[in-house]
Amino acid sequence: MEIIIKPSVKDMLLRGFNDITYFVRELLEEDLHEEQEKWLKNSLYTRYSFIRAGNRWGKGDCGMFKGAYLAFYKPVSKRFKGKKVHLLNTSISQDQANIILNKFEERLLDKKYFSWLITGVKYIPFPHIIFKNNVVWWFRNATLGGKYLEGRSYYWTNFDEADLQPDLAGLIEKIIEPRTWDMNGFIDIMTTPRRGKKNSYILWKKWEAIADNGGVCLMKGDSRNNKFLPIEAIARMNSMPTRLLNQNVLAEWTSDAGAWTDDAIEYSKNIATGIIENPVPGHLYVKAWDLARSSTWCVCVIIDITKPHQIVHCIRFQESADNRNPEYWRLVEAKIKVVHKRWPGTTVIDFTGVGDVVGSYIQSINPVMIKLNERLKADLITHGVTELEHGNVGLPHIEHVAKDGTVWLAENEVRDFQENTHGIIWDFVCALFLAMWVADGKEAGRKEKKARPAITGVRGVSKNVAV
Repeated sequence: MEIIIKPSVKDMLLRGFNDITYFVRELLEEDLHEEQEKWLKNSLYTRYSFIRAGNRWGKGDCGMFKGAYLAFYKPVSKRFKGKKVHLLNTSISQDQANIILNKFEERLLDKKYFSWLITGVKYIPFPHIIFKNNVVWWFRNATLGGKYLEGRSYYWTNFDEADLQPDLAGLIEKIIEPRTWDMNGFIDIMTTPRRGKKNSYILWKKWEAIADNGGVCLMKGDSRNNKFLPIEAIARMNSMPTRLLNQNVLAEWTSDAGAWTDDAIEYSKNIATGIIENPVPGHLYVKAWDLARSSTWCVCVIIDITKPHQIVHCIRFQESADNRNPEYWRLVEAKIKVVHKRWPGTTVIDFTGVGDVVGSYIQSINPVMIKLNERLKADLITHGVTELEHGNVGLPHIEHVAKDGTVWLAENEVRDFQENTHGIIWDFVCALFLAMWVADGKEAGRKEKKARPAITGVRGVSKNVAV
C-alpha cells in the first residue's frame, strides 16, 4: 500500500524520532519543564534509569510521554518490527499502576498526530492500551512477588513509586530484568523516597556503583522546579518542616524512616483547623464509617473535602454487651442517618463484615458502600499513607477515654499504623482512609469497559510509519 504523507508531517515525524522533547511538544501537544526535558533526553535508550523526585515534580507525565514515544515509533531491532512488542507500567498496587493510564486517557486520546495509532483501551484481564503497530502497553501491579508480571517479554518497564515496593532490588533482579533480556530492553524507576534507606535506596546504590560503565541514568528532581505549579504550592512547600521538605520536595533519603512519620504527623497537626460541632455553611463533607463488633470500635471520621482535607469531627463508640443484638445495629443505623442529615455530603460505609448488615438498613441515604478485598485494601492503604506523608490532611487533637479509663489518641493510632500496618487495630485509620479515598474521587472498583477506539485520524498516515 502506498503511503502519502505531507512533507511537513514527515518532517515532524522525523524530528520527533530524533528528539523526544520535540515529539512531546509538537506531536503530543504537551509542555515540559526543564528537568523533565533533561530526564527524557538522558534516559530514553538507557538500560537502567532512575528518577527520584519530589511530589508534583511530574514523574507520571514523564512515564506517560516516554511510553507514548516508544509505542509510536516502536524503535526495536529489525527482527522485532513485525512482532508484538509489550511495554509495562507497574507499581505496588493496581491503583498506583493505573495513574499513568488515567493520565493517558485524559490527555492523549484526542491528539491528532497520535490518536490514530490507538486501537483501543481495554481493562480485562488487566488494563492495557492496544496500538495498530502491534504494540501493547500493560498496566499491572507488582503484588505477590511480581506474579502478574510474568509470562511475557517487555521492551520497556517503568516502575512507578518504587520505594513503596518491599525488596525492590530483588524484584527487579529476579522478575523484571529477565523479561527484558529477549529484546535488550530498558528499565525505568520513578519514586519519591518514603521508606528510609531501604527499598529503592538499595537499588539506587547498586546502579550508582556501575554508572561509570555506561548504561545508567540517575537523576534527582526538585518539585519547586516544576514551572506549572502555582506560586501558592511552592510557598506551601517552602513552609514545610525541614525533614518533610527534604523528602517530599527534594527527594532525599534518611536513615531513620520512623522520623518521617513523626514529622508527617506533626505537620498534619500544625495545619489542622480543629474539631467543629456544626458544619460550615456551603461546605461539603465525607462521612466515613468503619463498623465493628466487641473487639474493636465503631468509628466515623468526617472530613471537609477541601484540600488539604481537614478532619472536622470524629465519633467513636463501643457497646460490647449489646452489639451482637440486631437492635443494637438499628441504633447504629439511626446514628448514621443523623450524621448524614447533619453534615451535607457523601456517607461512606466499609460494608465488609457487619457493615454489610447495616448497609441494608441505610439504602435510603444512598451511601457509598466499599467492600475491602485484599487488593482494594492495599490500594486504600497506599493512597491513605501517601496522602498523610504528603501533608494533605489536617489531623486535630482527638482524644477518647474508654470506660476502663484507657485514653486513646487519634495521632497515636496513625503513628502505630504507619510503623506497623499489620497486627494493630485501625478503626480510625480505616475510616479516615475511606473518607480520603472517596473525597479524592477514587472508585470502589472498576467495571469492565469495552475497547475504546481512536478518536481522531490523520489522513495519509498509516501504521507503517511507526513500525
